[in-house]
Amino acid sequence: MADSGSGCRRGEEELRGGVAVLLAKERIATHVYGTSRAASAVVALRTAELVKGASAEQPLVLGLGVDSGLGAVYEELVRLHREEGLSFRHVHVFVAHEYHGLAPHMRQLQSSQAFLQQYLLDHLTDLPPGTLPLQILPLF
Repeated sequence: MADSGSGCRRGEEELRGGVAVLLAKERIATHVYGTSRAASAVVALRTAELVKGASAEQPLVLGLGVDSGLGAVYEELVRLHREEGLSFRHVHVFVAHEYHGLAPHMRQLQSSQAFLQQYLLDHLTDLPPGTLPLQILPLF
């Protein structure tokens, strides 16, 4: 089959159960959902599975992004925390990237940290405070 230049070969797109699965040259399945809300729910549920598997002996470390599309993922995680008791007590988070050069008066409003605080961190009642203890870094 001829390569269309997009990383996928023509004819390799299939429809399975209403979800389009694209098979790239690398043979990595990509699921395309009808709405961003549907995709966000799947990402949140997969993240929740990882959170549930965290323990004091093997905490989970999440590098979190701040794209506006992630707001719905964070909203669902907060809902799972509030309504279904999803515990974040063995989860450590960090901002995957931060903007350099923001004026001090803008950091509170436009920083990556501010986004995470607004959509996720301020709503999790059992998230460990502070930074990751140095003694557990070798676990990762």
